[in-house]
Amino acid sequence: MHALRLRSRKLALGPVTAIAIAGAVTFTGLAVTQTASAGTNGQQIALCTSQTYQAKLSGPNQDGQASEVDWLGQLLSRDENGCFQLTGYWWKGNVTIRWSQTITNSDGTHTNVKVESVCSVPTSADSDFFPCSDENAVPVS
Repeated sequence: MHALRLRSRKLALGPVTAIAIAGAVTFTGLAVTQTASAGTNGQQIALCTSQTYQAKLSGPNQDGQASEVDWLGQLLSRDENGCFQLTGYWWKGNVTIRWSQTITNSDGTHTNVKVESVCSVPTSADSDFFPCSDENAVPVS
């Protein structure tokens, strides 16, 4: 698998965003910094959910290469639409998102919940962020 190419941007991070970014991110391959042009060759993804999922994304990056990103931190810092903007990773085409979380039951036991959705990310858009949600996600093992 090839890495997603990172596009450089200066960001002002608030304390909540910094905490969310403190979650571990892993990806395959070597990332390369490149200057971004607004939404003309793939999009960054905004993960939209009301749950406290972790997410694993796989699909073609902006260069059409198979890529994978594990967002191991919970999706805590959200915008006004309930979306977590996963910055620095650019995608286009069908991206599979595996959402997972561990729920503590009333008896103290834990249940692992895993669902999967596919998001069709356009090559060009008015924004650099494209919303992908768990709305039509299906259970997976």
